[in-house]
Amino acid sequence: MAYKLIYYVLILLLFKTSYLSAAAYNLPSHLINIPVYTKFDRHDIISGISNAFYTVDSTSKFEFDSKVMYAVSNRLLTGFNLINEKDLVMHIHYQFYSTAKSNLKITGGMTDIPINKDPFNEDLSLTSLSTYPTTQKNTLNSYLSFSYLTSLINYHAGFGLGRFQYSDKESAFFKKANGLFFGIDIPIGTLNLIFEYDGKDFNIGGSAPLTNRTMFFASLTEFYRYQLRKDSSIKGNPQYNNTPVRWFTFGITHRFNFSKLDEDAVVTFDSYELKEDEVKKISAELSKIYEGELNQWRQERKTLITEIERLKNAVKEDIRYIDKTDFENKEEFRQNYLATNQEISEKVLSYYYESFEYYTQKKYYEAIQILQKAIALDPYLPQLYVRMGSVYFDLNLIEMALMQWEKALELDPDNISLSKRIAALRKSNQETP
Repeated sequence: MAYKLIYYVLILLLFKTSYLSAAAYNLPSHLINIPVYTKFDRHDIISGISNAFYTVDSTSKFEFDSKVMYAVSNRLLTGFNLINEKDLVMHIHYQFYSTAKSNLKITGGMTDIPINKDPFNEDLSLTSLSTYPTTQKNTLNSYLSFSYLTSLINYHAGFGLGRFQYSDKESAFFKKANGLFFGIDIPIGTLNLIFEYDGKDFNIGGSAPLTNRTMFFASLTEFYRYQLRKDSSIKGNPQYNNTPVRWFTFGITHRFNFSKLDEDAVVTFDSYELKEDEVKKISAELSKIYEGELNQWRQERKTLITEIERLKNAVKEDIRYIDKTDFENKEEFRQNYLATNQEISEKVLSYYYESFEYYTQKKYYEAIQILQKAIALDPYLPQLYVRMGSVYFDLNLIEMALMQWEKALELDPDNISLSKRIAALRKSNQETP
């Protein structure tokens, strides 16, 4: 309810104006001289100073401003600025639209609200350059500002009254856009390059963090092009009612928050509640990291599966070759065993051929039983173990198949083809994820 009240008050004040002047970096949230979106948290206290060097009758002088701002919430920022030893003004800055998901931010507010003088007194003359009174209406400066943030450049533009409007229309840059201001800032590492038009003049500068809480600003400000002419009749900047030219400004701000832990101190704590925006940011970063690792693992797994399938197919082809060779040479085996022991050899060969019939019909368990009988009669015949291994392999009992083939290799160590297939199958089993 309070936020809505502030919103309507700001809209009503948007059409009020009066008089005032001050140095750069005195706004609650700023680039140089224009108000923009910046992130702040509830109970933030921002203190700062700004110094401007200027020229009066070929003599260089300087001015000094100080400010203190307080964040009533994470949307409302208000505070005071001391522009000289007599004049204290107030500022209100409100973020109308600043969701975490949107790059667009909309802010508005009122600057230079006099505290110790009547803003509606036509004789009022408030200025930080006390010997050069500013006569242009520039108190109660309401504004509306738009910011669009990207990873490369942040864009800002808006409209304001009073201090954001030119003084001399004839020499103004944008004669038909009185009150228009715009600017950009470019993040480069921890530095920010700034270029802006504040409604009257162009400014260029930059900012850099000194610590986690302290920010340093420096800029060339209000350096109007007419000053480059050798015209003795122009004593100051025509867009500021010929007040002296500020040719260099620097400022320092310091932010702290009593409701938060000291970032520079070592603190031990049991628990810490993350904010929703922080959780979303951390979750997005972790998701990106894990997704990259998961994709890499998927690709490696796909490659391994392809290689394993290739090895299995190669083993199967070699097994078929072994079986074919064994079948083609069965007559030779038969003659050898007949020469040794006619009766046993005939029985073993009979079992062997019978197991082959079962094997070709995929009656694997019957084939195993017959081969076991044959091995009981002649445990030294390698072909029996080769056949037994083939049966176990087709049953997907890989370790059992390897045991049978290794036994066959012990009996027939010159079987190079069988040796290679055993090694390949062992490797494929080890690489299976």
